[in-house]
Amino acid sequence: MVGGGPARLSGQAMGVDVVVDALDGALDATRLRLCEMGLVPGTVVRVTRRAPWGDPLEIAVRGTRLVLRAADATVFVVRALEPADGDRGAGSGSGSGAESGAESGKVRP
Repeated sequence: MVGGGPARLSGQAMGVDVVVDALDGALDATRLRLCEMGLVPGTVVRVTRRAPWGDPLEIAVRGTRLVLRAADATVFVVRALEPADGDRGAGSGSGSGAESGAESGKVRP
């Protein structure tokens, strides 16, 4: 990583899954609410869109989309998604490992 500091959610490329490692700083009302909505350590997150100047940004987390100011996204320390974490993707069910009967070749009565 350039600069040697920890990776931040606000600095992630669009479409790349990352895992929240920690929150920096005190929990104010906004940060506490983001934690309540699922942005906690261990959660897989993906930046899905950015405004033209980079602020705000839209993220996918636990099957929903949230829009954050860059300043709020900066407090989340993230790391690259490891292969063992791959089936806990940020999308709404994709990568869950579950197959329908047609996909697995089995026919249900």
